[in-house]
Amino acid sequence: MGVKKDIIWRIGLAYLCLLALGIAIAWKVFYIQQVQGQRYRSMADSITTKYIPVMAERGNIYSNDGHLLATSLPSFEVRMDMKADGLSKAIFHEGIDSLCISLAKMFHDRSYLDYKKQLVAARKRSDRYLLIKRDVTYPQLMALKRFPIFRGGQFKGGLIVLQDNKRTYPYKELANRTIGYMRGATVQPVGLEGSFNKYLTGIPGKRLVQKISGGEFLPINDKNEIDPFNGKDIISTIDVSVQDVAENALLKTLVVNNADHGCVVVMDVKTGAIRAIANLGRDKKGGYWEDYNYAVGESHEPGSTFKLASVLVLLEDGYATLEDTVDVELGVHKFWNQTMRDAEHHNYRRITLKSAFAHSSNVGISKLIYSHYNQNPEKYLQHLRALGLDKKLGIEIPGEQTPYIKSTKDKRFTRYSLPWMSVGYEVNISPLQMLTLYNAVAN
Repeated sequence: MGVKKDIIWRIGLAYLCLLALGIAIAWKVFYIQQVQGQRYRSMADSITTKYIPVMAERGNIYSNDGHLLATSLPSFEVRMDMKADGLSKAIFHEGIDSLCISLAKMFHDRSYLDYKKQLVAARKRSDRYLLIKRDVTYPQLMALKRFPIFRGGQFKGGLIVLQDNKRTYPYKELANRTIGYMRGATVQPVGLEGSFNKYLTGIPGKRLVQKISGGEFLPINDKNEIDPFNGKDIISTIDVSVQDVAENALLKTLVVNNADHGCVVVMDVKTGAIRAIANLGRDKKGGYWEDYNYAVGESHEPGSTFKLASVLVLLEDGYATLEDTVDVELGVHKFWNQTMRDAEHHNYRRITLKSAFAHSSNVGISKLIYSHYNQNPEKYLQHLRALGLDKKLGIEIPGEQTPYIKSTKDKRFTRYSLPWMSVGYEVNISPLQMLTLYNAVAN
């Protein structure tokens, strides 16, 4: 009897333990479903669904005369959801032949039977993200949306359309560096595309997608949850006709002179607006192409073009008039042990300042500057700074270099510096910065 009671007691205890465990499990299930259910459902949704950005259409860039210099053309990727809610077996089999015939006629990349085999096989394996075609144009997409099955849209026809905008430049290489480009975060922005990127880009939208087998994300709705706000258009000062003439003239000059590179800038005298800016450099094969914006980004010794600044300084201080004369010594003069020469041989002796400038006489300009400023060269340098020749223009194209105008405190400033600076040496300035000075005088 004692043994029997002991067995019954143990069985009862085990039963109570199992009952308690069952109650605990039931309670936990209830707690998870009713109390924590919403939290776990949200966590599951956050893992399988997400918002992806929908890029806005980039704004256009126009020339001053209304020609399109840069634009974004839409390109579409077409896919198909074989498990779309409204895509019943009857609809699929009724429209499959007509759909495949239409696709074969439109794209000419495979036969009607090949399309049918692909779609039937995808239907059997319940493919939810079948690629139909990439790089579909807008007119093709409009026609495709009227095809059998696809005319039902995403939910009844399984049609999924993804849009991508490709940047296109109608004039190809014309003003290529000035128009510029954007090529991702790792590449330095160039030209107007880079400078005005925040205006051209627009504001991206949002689209809700769900993760499916294979790691792909399927759009949940056939429309965006938040539509993008397209970028703004910009109108440049470039004139296409003037730009074309400038580039052709530059190319001919580079070829004739077998030059390494060069640039041409055409500036409107009244407004300072740039109507053309051409840059060509020689490649390894000997041809020329627009590889760098030399007009903006390359600072170098301007040479004789700098004489205008020296003439302005002389006139400003009243040290000379255009009719005052200077002995140009047949085009040769010595500053200590260094010889200053005019670029071309001539037989001139005493000529006017106006004539010295017209004939680009290094000797005439340097002698006048040295005779009036050798005791106080800083006064001459202050005039150059007052003309803004030591400052950037602040042009709306990346890459502008800071000009270099020596100071008397500079260790490299010697007794030779003043006469050589007066004719454009021992200074660094870009072609566009030099042109701006000329344009200000011409205005």
